[in-house]
Amino acid sequence: STTFLRRWGFNMRILLTVEFYKPDIGGAQKVVEDIAVGLSRKGHNVTVATTYIREREFSELDGVKIEQFNIKGNLARGISGENREVERYRNLLTNGGFDLIFNYAAQSWPTDLAFSVLDKITASKILAPVGYSKLTSSEYSKYFNELPKYLARYDAIVYHSPNYRDKKFGDEHGLSEKAVIIGNGALESEFGARVVGRDIREWLGIKQKHVLINISHHNFNKGHRFVINAFRKMRREDVALLIVGNRSGGGLVKRFAHFVLDYAPCYFSSKIHRNIHLVEGHNRELVISAYKGADIHLFGSRLECAPLVMYESFASGAVFITTDVGNVQDHKECLKIVNTPDEMAKEANFLLDNPSEFNAIREKARELWEREHTVEGLVDKYEELFESINTERK
Repeated sequence: STTFLRRWGFNMRILLTVEFYKPDIGGAQKVVEDIAVGLSRKGHNVTVATTYIREREFSELDGVKIEQFNIKGNLARGISGENREVERYRNLLTNGGFDLIFNYAAQSWPTDLAFSVLDKITASKILAPVGYSKLTSSEYSKYFNELPKYLARYDAIVYHSPNYRDKKFGDEHGLSEKAVIIGNGALESEFGARVVGRDIREWLGIKQKHVLINISHHNFNKGHRFVINAFRKMRREDVALLIVGNRSGGGLVKRFAHFVLDYAPCYFSSKIHRNIHLVEGHNRELVISAYKGADIHLFGSRLECAPLVMYESFASGAVFITTDVGNVQDHKECLKIVNTPDEMAKEANFLLDNPSEFNAIREKARELWEREHTVEGLVDKYEELFESINTERK
């Protein structure tokens, strides 16, 4: 058992790979950080391999070592980086002395470069595909035609939902036996009942009775226009909307496109409508305060897998009203799913005007989080999986 192994000092050397990591902010970054830090605190030797960014001035954080590489892209679009950087990364995978390697997210260079050396890696190998966002893209057809042969070489494949398309893809290609379901979650240390933070109304000088939030970066696919449209259709003055997030990164063209298509419309909406506020998302304490001070989280995204913001909403008590995206159908009893801004406005108004219905949903969501989706509990599941896979291979 894992308890027996830990008692006898069986601590693993674990490598987690992810395209971006702290100080970069995003969903995948947060998931891998929570897993890495959680495992490190349990006594394991944890390293994260990720993309080099200029702003990162540390090689270790919260007990986790960081190896960074000046590499970009993926197999479908092409991987760019000096040969020595690519070889340095492959050498880390094959000769790094790890007991287990966990690749987080397909369609990214850390996972896609691992494919070429899977047979040379002596460590146990686990992949979390995280949704296959480009599964239906013609540009990625060759990628997904070849993917099953690589998936077959992993010891286990972790999915965040039993019902999403990455799991269905694996099942269709005979990989059901490798499937392990471990969801996403929110930290008890951030959202637990005993954790008291600053009041977001006082912090931002908000006078309205109700606070609505949208927590997401300024990326066109996050659907901010959908949310703003819904907020306007609510037609009430006792509600403030906080759009909390950062401008999207990437190359110059990508940044410019997201600025024009998303940030600029949000900015001008906030100038026209005095109850819409744009808030930077770099300050985690502020983000958590926004969650805890909010009545409702309006989410208009077009593309997700298992959105972290959903679980953080469950934990905070902000009722989640969302488009039908990612795995939200898994939790349809704990949230509201809408198809149009009109429907979102109608649901939000109904919940604000019917406290009993509002409280019933938020309590159900909070109970689900406490029972199945605390990060601390999920880290236990990852540790159990990693140790069992590692023990079986030995």
